[in-house]
This record gives sequence, C-alpha cells and structure tokens, in this order.
Amino acid sequence: MKENYNNIFGRIKQNISSNEDHEKVASLFGKQELEYEISDALFGQLEKMDEENTDGIDLNSLYKRLWLKINAKEKEHKSTKHRILLIRVASIAVIMAIGLIVGAIFTPLNQNSDLAFVTIVAPKGSISQMYLPDSTLIYLNAGSEIKYRMDQGDGNREVFLSGEAWFKVTKNQNKPFVVNTPYYNVKVLGTEFNVRAYENDKDVTTTLEEGSIQIISGRALTIQQPILIKPEEQISYNKLERKINIKEVNSSLYSSWKDNKLIFINKNFSELADILERKYGVEIQVKDTSINKYHYDGTIKDETIFEMLNRIQSTLPIKYRIEGQKIIIEKDKCSKIH
Repeated sequence: MKENYNNIFGRIKQNISSNEDHEKVASLFGKQELEYEISDALFGQLEKMDEENTDGIDLNSLYKRLWLKINAKEKEHKSTKHRILLIRVASIAVIMAIGLIVGAIFTPLNQNSDLAFVTIVAPKGSISQMYLPDSTLIYLNAGSEIKYRMDQGDGNREVFLSGEAWFKVTKNQNKPFVVNTPYYNVKVLGTEFNVRAYENDKDVTTTLEEGSIQIISGRALTIQQPILIKPEEQISYNKLERKINIKEVNSSLYSSWKDNKLIFINKNFSELADILERKYGVEIQVKDTSINKYHYDGTIKDETIFEMLNRIQSTLPIKYRIEGQKIIIEKDKCSKIH
C-alpha cells in the first residue's frame, strides 16, 4: 500500500495526476491509522529531490505541521451547523497539504517550466469549502471550478473562477488578490465578496459585502479605468448586451447559498431550472419553452428536489414527471393558476 502512496505522490509531483489520484489523496488525510504510512510516502518524495532543493527543510517538522493543520480543520468542519460537502480535490485535507508543502513536493523548486495549478471542483449537488495557502477562505458553489497557481512568486495572489464562489480574502497590502473570470477580473486587498460567473448565465455578477474591490479588464472585456465597488453594491456585466450595471443590493441575499440556503426574487424559470440542476445534481428538461418566461419568488433551505418542485407547482401552472434520469417539466393545462 505504501508503494501505492509513493506512486500517487510522484504523479502529483510531476503534474500528471488524475482525478482518481486526488480522490485517493483526499481519503488518506485525516485517518490517524495511516499517519505513518503517509508520512513515509511524503518523505520519500522529498528525498528524491536534489540535495540543494531540500536544504534547510525539516521533514519531521513539515509533516507534523501538515498533520496538525489537517486535524484542526477537520474538527472545525465537524462543528459547523450547515452541511458542506468536500468533494474530490476540494477536500480541506488536500488543500492544506498543498498549501503547507508549497511546492516542496508537488512543484519542481528549481525549474523554469510552467508553474503548476491546483484545480478545485464542486460538482453539481455539492458545495465545497477550502482555505488557500494564504488563509483566504473560499466557498465554491455547485457546478463550479476554481484553480490557482501553487507558486505565487510574482508577488500576486491569483485565482481563476468558472462558476460561483464567495471569498473572504486575507488582507495583504503588498500582494493584491485577483479573481479572474472569463470577462472581467476582480482585484482586492482584503474583503468579503461573491462572484457569479457561470458559463451559461447571461450575466457575470460581483456583489461586495465588506471592504472594497476594483473591477478591471479581463480576457473578453476591456475596462478603460478600474471601477471601484463599495459595500452593498453589485456590478453585473450582460454578455449579450455588453453592458455594465451597478446597483445597491442586500448582499446577504446573494451569498446565502454558502449557508445551504437559496433565495429567489423574481427569478425566471429558465434560470431557476439551472440553479436547481446545480444544487441537486439533477437534469431538468423543460418541454414547453413558454414556461421559461414564468417568474418565481421563494427560498430553498433543507427541502429535497421533490419538495421544491411541489412548492413551485403550487404557485406556477406546471407539472413534472420523472423519465429515466431526467425531471421533465410541462405545462399543466388543468391548473387554476394563471
């Protein structure tokens, strides 16, 4: 089994690891009975480096720090009231491992090759919580992905987001934190904010809770001057109309998802269906496209997908049925709701 660990860590070190490798690593940490086997495997990878690269590294101290941090985060996770699912490489154990070892294992220390990226995924039906090496806290919403460079040697802290995430950024005046989306980027020094940038959504939206942020040019959008956003403000970029809109909002409504609560205000059914698919990990097919024009107000807390569909059905003229692995939505012509 120990040889298997060595093989996995070796592949991660060479940046040729698979999702299955990361799942196995996630399952290893936090199991006290495996502490010494994992320790040996980690040390084995460190010892394979050039002597000059491992100079000054206290292996025992490094491993103990890793193990203590993982256990501390695991206890903190168990004490939370809301249910957060840590899926695949979004496991706190994996994030803390990568953060503490900071390239001593997973990234070549003395090469000029492209820097390795860590990719964290929250599949549909789950929410992931993680800490970056600088202690920045991130909640990653269902159906989202975030990646960051393991070696931020250029003085910046930078992540790349596809989907939705809430950030509590550790303040560092000398190292700005940048969230890259496919359209604009968000630059901060230390603050709390939510970014929604799903590929299928018509808008890319950033909502500020505390501190201040700047909206700057990204891959698909040029902004002449940085746009300063204040607390309780929201900036949206409409992809189709190519327009930017800034408005005052109740920011808590837009980050409630991280507490396993979703609030809908005048949400059209097309958007609602997308959100339900991501939250519950299901596939929804709307048979009549005119249904997408319906609007819905409501809240999801601990309801199952069927409880939620029944609630929607009581306020909108629709009906649903299960067909294989899909939920089929149709118009209910007999409904008295108009």
